[in-house]
Amino acid sequence: MRLSDLVVVDRLDILGFFGRITTGIIDSINKNLYFGTDTSPGVILQISLQTFSMTDFLPLDEPENELIFSLIDNQNQIEYFGTNTNPGMIIKIDLGTFTKLNTYVFESGEKSVSTGFIDSNGEYGYFGINSYPSSIIKLKLSNFERIGKINLETEQSSLSTSMIDNQNKYGYFGSNTIIGSIIKIDLSNFQAVGLISSSSTSYFSSGFIDNEYNIGVFSTLTFPGKLIEFDLTNFCLSKINTISTGKGYPLSVYYDENKHLAYYGTYTNPGQIIKVFENGIIPSPSPSPVPVPVSESNSHLDVGLGVGLTIPLILIFVVAAFFIFRKRKSKGNKTSSTDPRENNYARF
Repeated sequence: MRLSDLVVVDRLDILGFFGRITTGIIDSINKNLYFGTDTSPGVILQISLQTFSMTDFLPLDEPENELIFSLIDNQNQIEYFGTNTNPGMIIKIDLGTFTKLNTYVFESGEKSVSTGFIDSNGEYGYFGINSYPSSIIKLKLSNFERIGKINLETEQSSLSTSMIDNQNKYGYFGSNTIIGSIIKIDLSNFQAVGLISSSSTSYFSSGFIDNEYNIGVFSTLTFPGKLIEFDLTNFCLSKINTISTGKGYPLSVYYDENKHLAYYGTYTNPGQIIKVFENGIIPSPSPSPVPVPVSESNSHLDVGLGVGLTIPLILIFVVAAFFIFRKRKSKGNKTSSTDPRENNYARF
């Protein structure tokens, strides 16, 4: 997809026996895409960006099933996949050889690794466990040493998205609950240091940070979709914007920090790509942002739409729009729901 006008320029169909694609990541150094499937066991697909064709695939081992999110350490050429299993797992992949290096299995009850991030050095990973209540677990990635665990309150359950502020050394986790919670983590001592919980927010799905404007933004998996903006310094809500009528369920996001543009893939049928312009959600930069009372924006965001897939950074979000997957499975039985907020979604 061409980002300037959201025009589809190519398409790659994946053979059905690979199952549904549920997560993906870009290797910007070697110009490859990697996608994970929801199969048992999971499969990782390698796509060349230069030829836009599948060049290899890596089947995993039972019970490394249902890959639901992924992270990449470009510097060290390592990729990590999280599973929707009980207990959850983190699978470490060497991108240079496209082989599995190791698997970390979480403790009993720590199921469904639904979200996470790694620090800028690739030394530590922080993973959200989608249990009730949820928890956040810190691992040393070189040897999968378990460093610590933060147990959250019951109302902070169902972690669904997260992001890292490398500049200020904080992490933020969002919950997939009817009253959305944003949990702030001090990465220097691995402590929860703040909480935003508001009836005006719910069902967080994806997010990004813009240090130039000193804000974080989480989207909500609602119709119409909302973009929840908070101030990083004071850690308080500063703005709630509603995406234009008819454009709902924003699920995954790619954020272009240089141009201050966000591209959202939607959990709809047919899927949509929503392009959010700078003047739609981001205020003018100022040295000391002053939080304003939370209120619904009266003006809708300026957006452009497109449907389809391809070209690096935006391809992943189309996958999220077209490949909807199942509700967390109970033992020996799988169920699904028509409400997207009750399902596990693709994690990008």
